[in-house]
Amino acid sequence: MSEPIDAVAFDFDGTLADTHHAIQATMAQTFADFGVELAPERVTAMIGLTLHCVFAEAGIAPDAIERAVVRYREIFPGNLARVVLFPGVLECLRELSAAGMPLGIVSSRGRVSLLDLVERLEIGPLFREVLGDEDVVGKKPAPDFVLRLSERLGVPPARMLVVGDTTYDIEMGHAAGARTCAVTYGSHDALRLASAQPTFALDSLADLYRLLSR
Repeated sequence: MSEPIDAVAFDFDGTLADTHHAIQATMAQTFADFGVELAPERVTAMIGLTLHCVFAEAGIAPDAIERAVVRYREIFPGNLARVVLFPGVLECLRELSAAGMPLGIVSSRGRVSLLDLVERLEIGPLFREVLGDEDVVGKKPAPDFVLRLSERLGVPPARMLVVGDTTYDIEMGHAAGARTCAVTYGSHDALRLASAQPTFALDSLADLYRLLSR
């Protein structure tokens, strides 16, 4: 590794937490309320983007999108029992935190929902900063999340690693001038992730500490 990594920025959905089933169930209920349909695989492909983008793609009328977002956020708590950490995540976070590595979350999820999930999964104390949708203007794949986290942690983007399961995360990291690590077990498969040219790729977060210790 040419120069050290001084901080790590993690995506949340599909990277730290397996929210796939909860998102799909909530989307299906929301779509039904608004009389539209979107194939589950298309929803999966867009996980990581904002709810506004997903609902626009689903064909919800522009003047109804904000109401759909509100409805989604009303329904989602009923599916929280489906959300768990991916294997190896807790061990990875504990190793990095114990080594003194500043950690942050950069997620397109609404801040209230994100903080609630972080608390429920009991990982909050391991992170210095948690950034949700309302914390930036430019959304993924724009670099805003990484640049905001860089400011808050006092670490230049060039010495940060962005870890995510979608091309949007990898493109966001590149746009900010950070190094990137794709994880292949989330929303986008290894082939699609490779198209974004991540600096690294891992099949499990259990291997991240070892990667950063090289």
